[in-house]
Amino acid sequence: MFRVIPFLLLLSFNAMSQVAWINEIHYDNSGVDSLEFVEIIVLDPVSSDSLQVFLYDGNSGMVYDSIYLGEMEPGLVTGDFHFYSWFPEAIQNGPDGISLSLSDSLILFASYEGVFTAADGPAAGVVSELLPVAESAVDPGLAVGLTGMGSESRHFWWRVLERSPGGPNQDQVLTSDPVIKLYGPDSIHFGNVPYGDASLPESIVMAGANLTEHIQLAIPEGFQVSPDDQFSIIFDAGIHELLISDNYFSPDTLFVRFTPLVENETYTGHLRINSASATDSMYLTGSEGPYLLPNAWINEFHYDNESTDENEFVEVVVDDRYIDEVNYLSLYFYNGNNGLQYKTTPSDEWIPGFYDPEGFQYFTAMVKGIQNGAADGIALTYRNRLIQFISYEGVMTAVDGPAAGMTSTDTGVMEETDSPLNSSLQLMGTGGNYSDFTWHYSPGVNTMNMPNLDQVLPVVLSSYRLENTGKSFMLSWTSEFEKDNAAYIVQYSGDGDQYDFLGTVMPKGHISNTYEFVIPPFEHGYVRLVQEDWNGRRTYFEPLKLRVPDRSEIRFEIYSMTGRVVRQGSVYEPVEINAIIAHLPKSLYLVREIRKSGERIRKVIRDD
Repeated sequence: MFRVIPFLLLLSFNAMSQVAWINEIHYDNSGVDSLEFVEIIVLDPVSSDSLQVFLYDGNSGMVYDSIYLGEMEPGLVTGDFHFYSWFPEAIQNGPDGISLSLSDSLILFASYEGVFTAADGPAAGVVSELLPVAESAVDPGLAVGLTGMGSESRHFWWRVLERSPGGPNQDQVLTSDPVIKLYGPDSIHFGNVPYGDASLPESIVMAGANLTEHIQLAIPEGFQVSPDDQFSIIFDAGIHELLISDNYFSPDTLFVRFTPLVENETYTGHLRINSASATDSMYLTGSEGPYLLPNAWINEFHYDNESTDENEFVEVVVDDRYIDEVNYLSLYFYNGNNGLQYKTTPSDEWIPGFYDPEGFQYFTAMVKGIQNGAADGIALTYRNRLIQFISYEGVMTAVDGPAAGMTSTDTGVMEETDSPLNSSLQLMGTGGNYSDFTWHYSPGVNTMNMPNLDQVLPVVLSSYRLENTGKSFMLSWTSEFEKDNAAYIVQYSGDGDQYDFLGTVMPKGHISNTYEFVIPPFEHGYVRLVQEDWNGRRTYFEPLKLRVPDRSEIRFEIYSMTGRVVRQGSVYEPVEINAIIAHLPKSLYLVREIRKSGERIRKVIRDD
């Protein structure tokens, strides 16, 4: 049983950062900006007139709006986490910024769509920290916010998601339990450790930890600590008091490794490092979890052609979710006669290629001297753990390296000694994992660093249609494949140019599914389906035109109880009010109906 061992190294930090953080913001959308807001999470009890939010203009660096905590709209309270939302008159579209301060002391200063220096307010003279995502003409029903699991802002990551002012974001779990963060600057990642094996050592830089003459290590079961990466001195589970000296123990760096203790059991361990005088502490928090390797595979390669072999290469496809882990990927080449590896190509020698909008990156390794078989093999690894071991012109068993003891999977196709120069073996088919495709020989037509011939990587729809039901429209579609599908989004446009958000439909899974979405009876226009991946990438399907028989027109405007227009358009008699307010958040609304015979305004509750 293989395991993933993620770790989080928590160094001492400014306690101010734990008071509050920006959790979600919506500032820009297609058409006229609407539903703009800022959401913060407050942990520690603070007075309503001490915590402030400031909006900054990126051109001048000046504050253009601000609010005290007591003026914000309170939301959910989840354990120690208190949600507050602010709905300003307008939030600028960037590059602009936002800051939090407590009693005039700056907690954080962030910006979106660019970096700048604040000129006044609590962040005066401070350079902003750029949010890693931005809104670019998105739906009003979306926002940028933090997602993941944790108890501090740095435990989460930013992405485009469904707006949810006043409560946890989409896929966000707030917990006071020890937090696991798989990747990022605050983490130590041990790779995939098989049960009964030990991880490769990882280092903890302790420079600046302000340690004194003695150090105390509190080490849990399964962890080992050493002052060197060879583990010539090993400190096992337990509490160790150590003297810091040049000859015995270095205060600058420690090395840690992990051995899974129990198969199929999940647990959390903490490594605590204190100085004897308690002037500083460091914590290493880890959890054993399920086996996980990056979704990456060998997608195409060329090894043999007529005359002298030329342009030999191997192409690798990497799922965008793991793009930060590319540096830990490597290719190993195996001799089928003796089972030994004869060449290695680390990823820092690969050439980045096409980025597929569906969220896949292509890389190519130009490798001179790939053996011609039979049979020879290629292995793809992550942190020396085997992802894939294929062979051509037969099956082989590896003797050394990361594939040692493993039997290869034959591609079933091959290149001949008289193959044209630009030939290759390619994966073809539709899907988002290696197992979704099959190998084919492509004589004289390689697609190095590009999608292969007849290879598709999206969510696939087998049907997609719009029907007039008489009182409304029904948009329906059937999927055949839903790789990494986070959500379906339905949009409406009156002119076929600018599209507005209508609603979201959550996916059912990776197999064939059928979906339906009720469209209000607009008098004209277009609707379209948008599919969003977990990494924020979108696929836009063909717009479908609304066709309505001649009927009496009713124009409508829907207002929130704060007076903001949340939806407007035209429909035809007969009209059901529930169809107009469908897919809006549950709340009380004012609906203004405009007919040739006059107007009327009525209150409507959306509560189902």
